[in-house]
Amino acid sequence: METVTYSLYGDSADSHTYYEDAAAFTEEVMNKMSEEDGIEEFSRYMADRNLKPMGAEIYKLELLMIGVLWRVYGNNEFNLDSFGKLIGWLQASGEFEQESQRMTIWYDFLKGKPRREVEHRLSKAMKLANWFDKRSEETIGRYTLHVNSFIDGNRESLKGKGKLIFCMRERIEYHLNMVGAEIMNRVFRSAFLETKEKRVFLPICMRLKSNEACRAVPMEQGLVCRDCSNDCQVNTITKMGKEQGYKVLIIPHASTAFGQGHMAEGEVGIIGVACVLNLISGGYKAKELGYEPQCVLLNYAGCIKHWHKTGIVTSLALERLQNLLQFDPTVSQSDQTFTS
Repeated sequence: METVTYSLYGDSADSHTYYEDAAAFTEEVMNKMSEEDGIEEFSRYMADRNLKPMGAEIYKLELLMIGVLWRVYGNNEFNLDSFGKLIGWLQASGEFEQESQRMTIWYDFLKGKPRREVEHRLSKAMKLANWFDKRSEETIGRYTLHVNSFIDGNRESLKGKGKLIFCMRERIEYHLNMVGAEIMNRVFRSAFLETKEKRVFLPICMRLKSNEACRAVPMEQGLVCRDCSNDCQVNTITKMGKEQGYKVLIIPHASTAFGQGHMAEGEVGIIGVACVLNLISGGYKAKELGYEPQCVLLNYAGCIKHWHKTGIVTSLALERLQNLLQFDPTVSQSDQTFTS
């Protein structure tokens, strides 16, 4: 299989080792941040202002996210003014809507602090990002070895096409999203299992057939598979959904995945399947709209819009999806229940 930017296969025959490595590295990151000062204070800040709580593990992820995005897109001045300018640039780029919203809350939190305390906390976030950059390449870097060559080979051709910033994201941003996906899946797991309805959102790049040949039909939120190819993984997952009692939708674009309206909280759990760079933003967006999210990574990138001139049919680790859904091959739809 051609590797465009990342591949969860690494040098293995499947993605099983990736998920073990990502889980182990996530534990290392969380242990390193176990005594991070300011998390409890930020939690109280959220509660005092009646802002929707996310939990300490998500707040730790956000501190790491601040450091990583500052490292990639910011300057060397760790003060509130520079932080505000970074947030403004991220908002203007059009690629970091959810991340910049979360960082704005941190900006407001820091705004009431003494200057030296602000500089100390922001510089600590940068030091954390510097450690993360080196350590992530040592632990999960073998899954992103082609990112730099893709950037070097496509920088000029992507200019003026509205996707330069997204496609030129650095390896550390891939690693941040890999760890972020692990953290979000853990934190949001219980709420997902308690929802009444489960949905799986699959990207259109997973279809085996072309747009013209595929018989999927449009519905309100996406396309529904109509069983035109037994070799298509979308068809396999759709059949699983019919047997087990969850809905499967093909999503033409990440921006349309959640529709326009809000869900009643706790009603609908979703598993979003996406390439690495959409994972953190997708998790935040789902929570914002009332969904209880989980995610499965595409094994590799291949969509024609961003990564490949003719497109590569993508895939996921089916066992990973089944585990998140607590799939039981002996249970029919009428008998199926989801328990925690």
